[in-house]
Amino acid sequence: MKKNLIILILLLILAGGIAYYLRHSVIITGTMPQPVVEITATTTPVADSSIKKCGFEVTSLVAGQKVNFPLRVQGKVDNSNIQQDGCSWVRFEGQAGVAQVYYNLNNQGWKLTGKMTPVPVENWMATSTNFAVILALSDDLPENTPIKIVFTEEDVVGEGKFDTLEIPLVFGSSEKMDLSVYIQDVVAAQGSDCGITKKVTVQVPKTTGVADASLRYLFANELSKYATYSSVRIEGSVAKVMLENDKTPSGYLISGLSSCQGRHLFAVLKDTLTQYENIKSVELYSDETGKMIQF
Repeated sequence: MKKNLIILILLLILAGGIAYYLRHSVIITGTMPQPVVEITATTTPVADSSIKKCGFEVTSLVAGQKVNFPLRVQGKVDNSNIQQDGCSWVRFEGQAGVAQVYYNLNNQGWKLTGKMTPVPVENWMATSTNFAVILALSDDLPENTPIKIVFTEEDVVGEGKFDTLEIPLVFGSSEKMDLSVYIQDVVAAQGSDCGITKKVTVQVPKTTGVADASLRYLFANELSKYATYSSVRIEGSVAKVMLENDKTPSGYLISGLSSCQGRHLFAVLKDTLTQYENIKSVELYSDETGKMIQF
């Protein structure tokens, strides 16, 4: 009995010594193995290369990309992950806010170029929907000028609280493409019809927005005396050409053009745009008044 008691006491002393040693070796040397979860938590996360914020995502661009204009920007608005994102992107009456283009020439600060452009969506009431917008420049910029596109969501309440997404880019591209446009056949027009046109091939900066690129070329050359071009929107099979206002650069009403001038203007637009399969007819509108321009 006494012998057993002595053995028990020795075991207790031994157990206490082991516990003391382990406790102090952790504090002093930190040699206790770390839990697996703590080791894996230090792993460097994979960077997310997509351009998105609050459910608004641009899929056709990469930050820092070199681009030219007119520029078609595509993406989607998906508000199905509101809890995970902590926010959503507001849409209202067919659009998901507006887009604006800025440039920083010779580090003189960011300046706005062009107009505020609405960002139309396919279905503004759906949780997830696609968008596509064509952006333009109103300034001539040298190659490699820093630019950025700023998307701003709809401010439906009017409290000045809205999310924005900025995409840093670089202006310029040496890549060109051939584009077919129709211009007045001057020789034939003198003898009979001012609306007689002929097909010519011109070179423009490469773009997927061929309708917009065609119109920019025509209003910078063939049609410059008739109007100032703003944008084009294709609805159904109708190309709705938006002009800055309903006046010519000289200040006269476009609707007051002579029959020959009106025929020239409309024939060039119609023949150029209806060469594309998805366009069957053309309408002219004033961006300033929102009304159709008729001759």
